[in-house]
Amino acid sequence: MKKLIKNTFIIIASFIALDYVIGLALDMTLKNSPDGRFYKIQYTLKECEEDIIIYGSSRAESNYVPRIFEESLGLTCWNSGRGGQSLPFMYAMNEGVTNRHSPKIAIINVEDIFLEYTEEEYSFFDRAAGILRPFYIKHPAVRSIVDRNSYAEPFLNYSKLYAYNSSYYYLFRPYAIEGLDGKLEDDGWKPKHGKLKDENYEQRVVQEKNELNPEYVALFDNFISSLREKGTQVFVITSPNYKEKVISTKTIEYLKNRKDIVFIDYLNDTRFTRNKTFYNDPNHMNLIGAEAFSTDIANKIKSQATYLSASKPLF
Repeated sequence: MKKLIKNTFIIIASFIALDYVIGLALDMTLKNSPDGRFYKIQYTLKECEEDIIIYGSSRAESNYVPRIFEESLGLTCWNSGRGGQSLPFMYAMNEGVTNRHSPKIAIINVEDIFLEYTEEEYSFFDRAAGILRPFYIKHPAVRSIVDRNSYAEPFLNYSKLYAYNSSYYYLFRPYAIEGLDGKLEDDGWKPKHGKLKDENYEQRVVQEKNELNPEYVALFDNFISSLREKGTQVFVITSPNYKEKVISTKTIEYLKNRKDIVFIDYLNDTRFTRNKTFYNDPNHMNLIGAEAFSTDIANKIKSQATYLSASKPLF
């Protein structure tokens, strides 16, 4: 019996030691990442102090060009968007930002059914947890989102092998291939350089009758409130899709009725929905489209009576 206890103790101690040593190497790899999605998350949570912060999914990441906003508005800009993510991820990013910084402007890109997603169908809390676990111990801002997945997360994330379990490929990729998730000088923007194929695209019509997800609505309310408490002007924007017409969704109606944000709706703006040269695929703009789109948004922001000028020159 004593031998069994001793052997069990040795195995557990060896695992803890192995986990610790591997964890040190993984933490160092993340900390020194030259670029990529983990560099971007780390910068957003820990360092970014730009005047304008852009939040969102892949549409935010590819459609919004920080350089355009900087040149037009005279304010520094950082794009924190992340492909494949949604509200839970951007909520965590914003917690990291507003815990130490007061942005002048927040730009939040949303989709037409943004507040109608269900975890059973889209699992955005789980997706966010997968990419945020490596930051769990050092960055309290991400914990409420990760903890949503399991009561055991606060304990499991002390294991680095667990925390990094979904992250190895994207953690090491920037060391082998530079710039796949955007260049450092592009301030979080990940441009798409392709164009739509020469084929006929049918008109898509969106008329959803889904109910709002109460959990998402509450999370979004907290998201907006945390920014407004910092004195941040909040612009919520819908990106257009090629040949898509949105008749109605509960999300759009909800956003139109909010009084604490500026809602700018491009879903049916034919300058963009009908211009094939602007798109990499029907749901994402290419470089040409992103620059035109960002310029139009910057002009709309500049026209707002409450527009804030930078306190000091950008250049």
